[in-house]
Amino acid sequence: MEELFINRTKCTKEEYDRFQESYKKEYALSERISVLYYFVFFIFCIVMSFINKEIKLGIILIVAFGLYLFYKFIFMPKRIKKQEESNQLVNEYVTTYIFYNKVFTSKNDKQEVSTPYFKIYKVIETKTNYYIYVSREYAFIISKAGFENNKEEEFKEFIKKKVKLKYKQEN
Repeated sequence: MEELFINRTKCTKEEYDRFQESYKKEYALSERISVLYYFVFFIFCIVMSFINKEIKLGIILIVAFGLYLFYKFIFMPKRIKKQEESNQLVNEYVTTYIFYNKVFTSKNDKQEVSTPYFKIYKVIETKTNYYIYVSREYAFIISKAGFENNKEEEFKEFIKKKVKLKYKQEN
């Protein structure tokens, strides 16, 4: 396979913090809407079950609602904080990305991953980086400064063609 673009990105705590800020900007509104939707849905279902004298169903829904709140407001924040404090994010490491026609690879000291372009969930361009999401929660951080032979502008056009409507430029 012919290597079209090569990028070496140094992952640091600062880079990860920039990614977190971008992620929060991208998903803050949808998170709030999601929580509001589930809150209204559970309350409606709980009230309707008690109105219809379905006490067992009402209790099950209360427990499910409690589990949802626990997951959303206790478990997930603890998990995120633990990930932020992990050695993986504190230690600096370099990831090499190689972009081919149909896939791109990501390689560092710990792992090597090959990802076809059709599996890309979204690409967000910021002033300093590209974030290539393969799911809502997982993204590759690719530094604009890390491209060999200053091919960042060519890469931008290439990735836009590969993902079409999934490309977004952050203000």
